[in-house]
Amino acid sequence: MPLVQSAMRAALESGDVKSIAATLGADLKSRHDAVKVLHMARTKAESVPMVKRLYSHAWLESHGLPSLLPDKDRPSKVTRAVGVAVNSYVSFVKNSLTRVQEEAILSAYADGVKDHLLIRRLMAEARARELRGLELKLGERAK
Repeated sequence: MPLVQSAMRAALESGDVKSIAATLGADLKSRHDAVKVLHMARTKAESVPMVKRLYSHAWLESHGLPSLLPDKDRPSKVTRAVGVAVNSYVSFVKNSLTRVQEEAILSAYADGVKDHLLIRRLMAEARARELRGLELKLGERAK
């Protein structure tokens, strides 16, 4: 039995789908079924390095399949966010700058943009455009 266990462990670590199917004696209908079995077995096997178990966990989740990785080993959910901060004593300037930055964020999200650095750049561009417009409006008021 130790020979089978070491063969299984080696197959899990290397990702050798054919060896897994042969070791399990499974009659898997497709390569996709074999890959599912590989990833499920990897998440369960404590002898497999955590990096590979986490990869298999992510693969299973991305394919809408259950993972056997224990909750204590699952990666924490990370949420990226951007915030709007405007420092102005003039309320209409503060409101205007806040509005255009919020619109830039919502527009980016609506377009499927998830890169927070790109969203920050879009916010900065919207803010700069609005500031130029406000300078023109303020200049007209001064006349």
